[in-house]
Amino acid sequence: MFKKILAIVMVMALGLTAFALGASASEASGITVTAAANPAHGATVRAGARIEYAITVRNTGTTALTNIAVTNQMPLGTTLLAGSITAGGAVNAGGAVAWVIPTLAAGASAELAFAVTVNELPAGQNTRTISNTAEAGGNASNEVQHFVTREEEGGDGWWANFFPQLAAFYNWAFDALTSALVWGVEIIILIVFGNIRDIF
Repeated sequence: MFKKILAIVMVMALGLTAFALGASASEASGITVTAAANPAHGATVRAGARIEYAITVRNTGTTALTNIAVTNQMPLGTTLLAGSITAGGAVNAGGAVAWVIPTLAAGASAELAFAVTVNELPAGQNTRTISNTAEAGGNASNEVQHFVTREEEGGDGWWANFFPQLAAFYNWAFDALTSALVWGVEIIILIVFGNIRDIF
């Protein structure tokens, strides 16, 4: 009887030890990955634009972590800018930025940054969504998205970009005149080009 009780106590003790070790290992391996970009998530960009990504890896555990593998596949529709990778030891590995963090103390963070250019849209395609995520230690980051649009000739996009004040005035004048327009009345709009910055 005494041997049976002793065996049960030993098994219970081993179980408690295993549970404690499992919790400790789980806590020590806590990693969070956050992705950010400039322009910010949700922005609209055009072909040739530059997007800068910043990937932050944080150790949320209580012990230091070693050899954390970080990978960021190049977003579809972009090209990595040569020389833009900032983290020491990070490389362009066949269409992905690969980095290994040698040591990351408990509560500490490390950042990987790189930049891409937006590729031209294929013929016949006017929009595209660029999505980017990173992975560190088996954990995925949040998704960062940008929306690519084509600049159509003949639209108001090209001159609105170069003359934003004129575009705003045109829209205001058009709305004001059409709201008060009387059939048969002739309206002449005279636009004088000058130093727009001094006028508005």
